[in-house]
Amino acid sequence: MGFPTFTFETDDEQFIPGSFENLNERLAEEMDVMRFLIDNVWYWRARLDVQSITIDDDTLTLDVANHGMASTANASLEYHSLGGEVLWSSPFFGVNATNSTQATFSMDDDVLETEGMWNLNYQKRVINAAIWVNESVDSNVTVLMLEDEEGFLTGFGLFNPVSVLLGMLGVSTLMRNHPSLREEEGA
Repeated sequence: MGFPTFTFETDDEQFIPGSFENLNERLAEEMDVMRFLIDNVWYWRARLDVQSITIDDDTLTLDVANHGMASTANASLEYHSLGGEVLWSSPFFGVNATNSTQATFSMDDDVLETEGMWNLNYQKRVINAAIWVNESVDSNVTVLMLEDEEGFLTGFGLFNPVSVLLGMLGVSTLMRNHPSLREEEGA
């Protein structure tokens, strides 16, 4: 299951009158094919590698590379809490052999926790009997969360030192231009 299968095939040439291939030669060819496939079994499977995860508003963009020589048709990305609970799961997506894919999903970014982890699930091969792989996404993968700025002084801008200095400059300018404000203060 999930491993290359071998069949001893017959050539059309074997049935042409007057042609004949020695059985030992034919089996030697089949053994060479089997040895090649077994020696390179690591490459004859999907090997997905998450390059980056970008979260912008309610959209997640996943960049994933397949370093193997087999496609996978039903991979999914999951976000787990530290307790192992699945907080979010993507729909299935496919990645062709020796290819990179960018998949985009909708998601509610409110489900993300600071201590959570990403997990990638996929089959080693396209066939239904293939073995499932469940890999944690490397913690060194870039997870970029983009947020829209909704106002001038919202969020970080309110406590930004430049904003505070500009505010103080504005107040001092008003105080200098309107002497009546200074007199009321002194009275």
